[in-house]
Amino acid sequence: MPEPGQPSPQDLLERYAAAGLSPAESREVAQQSLADPELFEELTAIALAKAAVSSPPRPSKTARPRRLIMWLAAAASIAVVAVYSLRPPGLREARSPLAPALADAAKRGQPMLLSAGLLPRDSPVFRDIPSTRRAPRSSGRIVSIEEGFASIDLGALDGLAIGDELQVYRDEAPTDSVGTLTLSSVFRDHAQALAGRNTRAGQIVRAPVAAQVRAMLDQTSALYARGDLGGARITASQAVQLAESGDVRQRAEAWNRFAVLLMLTGDPDAAGPPLRRAVAALSQSDPLYGDCANNLGVLAELANDRRGAAEWYAKALGATKDEPDRQVIESNLTRVRGSH
Repeated sequence: MPEPGQPSPQDLLERYAAAGLSPAESREVAQQSLADPELFEELTAIALAKAAVSSPPRPSKTARPRRLIMWLAAAASIAVVAVYSLRPPGLREARSPLAPALADAAKRGQPMLLSAGLLPRDSPVFRDIPSTRRAPRSSGRIVSIEEGFASIDLGALDGLAIGDELQVYRDEAPTDSVGTLTLSSVFRDHAQALAGRNTRAGQIVRAPVAAQVRAMLDQTSALYARGDLGGARITASQAVQLAESGDVRQRAEAWNRFAVLLMLTGDPDAAGPPLRRAVAALSQSDPLYGDCANNLGVLAELANDRRGAAEWYAKALGATKDEPDRQVIESNLTRVRGSH
């Protein structure tokens, strides 16, 4: 039961669906979902439904009410697919015999996906996932102050990097801030910062949202490298939830990573809305645009739309300067055009 004056979980979900939550409330709901599978599934369904509705619709001569009904129906169908996609990938096969693969693992003739940050299977990773792993944390404590430096029990496992700014609080109350700390060194599970005048051992520190998303994407990569596609997909979806209140590029990176893992685990239908949302949010000068456009080309190819696939591959090629990525996109484009 919520405390008097506090919104109920259902109220928060309804406001989330209507884009009525503040950034702080969005972060709080996303963090709650990490420990609540039912809430997580509902948030994922709503987020993908919103992505479907927010994707630019094709021009139509039909009346506006008819378009609205179609959009709502599409959103509802995507929501169903989103929840269904959370099942372990071994429960069903991909819907197309033409299975895509990440560029580093693709065989001749396969559509090749691009996702910066997903590492080859069984490759060594800095933020690896041991069997007793802990989830990235959004808050920690100042454990000690020595020679003017505060030691903090958060680190690279929590997505922190040198230069990140942490909010400092006297206690658990999120409104009782006493200042900030800028990280000067970061290790696997702890970090240090120059202590301020009001810095005391035992105070609460909170990591920025960008760091939390970074940690979730790092764990997605580590899970993929270990061959745990189902775990990587779920973690990428959690990154999407946290990234909703972050900057545009982080949101796009999370959407692209999630879409790639949906395709790799046999859910191409659910991958379209997040990819289109990512492309719509990015400028064509952003290197990530080429990845997302290429992956929309793969999606069109899986649907046997060779003309649409060629158009997306051409857009990706025009936006990509990285030579290895260009070779991947050129291979995709050559295949769908039929000129070998």
